[in-house]
Amino acid sequence: MSSSIGNSTPNSSQHTSNFPSSVSSGSGGPKEKKKIIVQVDGSIVGKYAKDWSTDTGGYIKSYIPISYTDFSKVPNNFKDDVWNALMGDYELDVPPEVARPLLEPSWSQKFRTYKHTLRQHYLRKNITEVPKGVDPDIWRKFLENENGQKKKEECERNAKIIVCWSFPIVSDVVHMPKRNTRCKKKTLKYLFRG
Repeated sequence: MSSSIGNSTPNSSQHTSNFPSSVSSGSGGPKEKKKIIVQVDGSIVGKYAKDWSTDTGGYIKSYIPISYTDFSKVPNNFKDDVWNALMGDYELDVPPEVARPLLEPSWSQKFRTYKHTLRQHYLRKNITEVPKGVDPDIWRKFLENENGQKKKEECERNAKIIVCWSFPIVSDVVHMPKRNTRCKKKTLKYLFRG
C-alpha cells in the first residue's frame, strides 16, 4: 500500500487556489470543500475518492475540447481550467503544486475514454446529431479527425500490429497465451472457458 505524501489533516495555509476556501452551494450558503488524501502513486483515497474521479471526468468533458487528437497536444490553459474547477470543490492534504504532477497523468485516460464512448455511441451507429453539451464546431473538427486520412492510416497500421494468440488447453485449464507468429489474421480470437 502506498503512503500519503501529506498529513491526513489538511493545512489551509498550504493551499494556493484561485478559488475561495468555500464555494457557494445552490441553496445560497457556503459549501464545504471535500477533503481528499493524495497518495505518492497519484491515487486518491478516502471518503471522496469516487467523487474526485467522477468530477475529474466531468470537468475533462466540460473543459477540454474533443477536437484534440491526443491529450499531450491539449494546451495547458484547458488543463488549468480542469484543475481550478477541482480545487474549487476539493481540499487536498498536500499543496496543489505537489499534488498536480501526481494526479494529472490519469487525466489522459479519462480523455481517451470519453472520446471512445463518443465513437461507440455516435460514429459506429452513424448518428448524425451533435452530442449534448458538445459545441457543434468542436464536434465537426472531431469528425474530421476521426474520418481523416491520418486516422485511416493509423487504423491500418494498428491492424497490421495485431497478433493472433493461441490458447493451449490441458484438462480444462486455460494456460497463459503463447504468441503464434504464423497467424496473419487481423482479428483476435479469444477462448472463454466456463
